Amino acid sequence: MKPTRLQSFLGVALLSSGVSLCQATPIVSILIDDFSVDQYQEVAGDNGCTTFDAANPGCAVVTAPGTQVSGTGILGGYRDVYIEKSGTSSPLLRSSLVIGPGNLGSNYMSISNDSSVQGEVTLVWDGAHQITADPGIDANIDTDGLGGIDFLSSSSNYGILLEVMSIDLNVIATLDLWDTTGERAGASHTFTSAADHVFQFSDFLSDNPSLDLHDIGAVRLTMNGPNKWDGEFNLVGVVSPSPLASSIPEPAPAALLGFALMLPGLRRSHRKTGR
Repeated sequence: MKPTRLQSFLGVALLSSGVSLCQATPIVSILIDDFSVDQYQEVAGDNGCTTFDAANPGCAVVTAPGTQVSGTGILGGYRDVYIEKSGTSSPLLRSSLVIGPGNLGSNYMSISNDSSVQGEVTLVWDGAHQITADPGIDANIDTDGLGGIDFLSSSSNYGILLEVMSIDLNVIATLDLWDTTGERAGASHTFTSAADHVFQFSDFLSDNPSLDLHDIGAVRLTMNGPNKWDGEFNLVGVVSPSPLASSIPEPAPAALLGFALMLPGLRRSHRKTGR
């Protein structure tokens, strides 16, 4: 069906006034992790059992090589993973994390929990320091391990992207940042859909105005959720606006006002020609 004159005018007016009809994807300016380095971690056993209780005969832990890996595509060169299982004491039910092309055939991270399991997964980027105790305790983080990375190296950087492939509802992701002086700030997000999320720098500064985003020493990502929650993620990184988004001007107030004043006449003309 051929568009009416009013419909055609609306389309041209929107484009000429600078209104974008789509949302541009942000650009990763500082990569935190592209999940290209393989890692596998799995926990079974008693309620509260963690990957660091392997020596405890009452805790049946199943885990593949180590809790830390190193390589390119990781901020600071090292990634630590820690999983804590809760919700059931059955040694047959597990919480697991799998990362990388060697395990999955592609660069991404997959987290899964068996029925009745409420696993909590923590990833830490704090340099060569290896996590040997619960990273949920701030004292176990090397707060200057990254040496002071400037997350505002570009003035347009505005947050940290968690790129989502799939995720269950009501999973909570919490991101914590430390500067090299030990100041910490955090931001959380509860997923209501499988959409990417950007943790805004303004949220971190609202939590702790003393955090120095020019001097970041450690990053911690913690995720937990309801029974049997699963999720898959592509990457984590500091982002700036897409050039497409930043190049589109805001519509001038005068143009919008003129457009609004013209609409009544267009409607009348449309009714006459439609008779």
